[in-house]
Amino acid sequence: MTLTGKVLHTYEFREDGKTRLFTLPVRKTENKNSDVCIINRYSDDGGELIVLLKDGRVKFTYCGADLKGENFLPYDVECDTKCHIMLTEKHSRAIHVLSAEGMLLQTLYKSNLRPFVISLHRSNLWCGFAEGTVKVFEYKCKTSLNSIASFNT
Repeated sequence: MTLTGKVLHTYEFREDGKTRLFTLPVRKTENKNSDVCIINRYSDDGGELIVLLKDGRVKFTYCGADLKGENFLPYDVECDTKCHIMLTEKHSRAIHVLSAEGMLLQTLYKSNLRPFVISLHRSNLWCGFAEGTVKVFEYKCKTSLNSIASFNT
């Protein structure tokens, strides 16, 4: 939408024109490639990350990885300068880092605390936990696929 209220795009249906794209979109961000990353909830305990191209086509959908049968419930999403997508997730109690193409690169900060919201500003990753704690990490984006990011408190 423009500042004057003109609607630029409406994202409602998948490519078939009939299937709804979203059930309950709760968070969104955009990366340097103009991909729009949206957390979509489809139940109280289930969700997914849908990434749209600038023209509205679905680039990929991420439903979690290595959760051993548990539901996937993402809370928040953020992108770094390399277009990596970070999202907090309830059941794995971790921050998932994905490539711009949707491949899980690594999980950061697995602990007994549940990362809920994140915000990346320069090299500081602010993370609010569902248990009422906020931690600030130094986030260093690396180019190696073996270690995409490192954390220092």
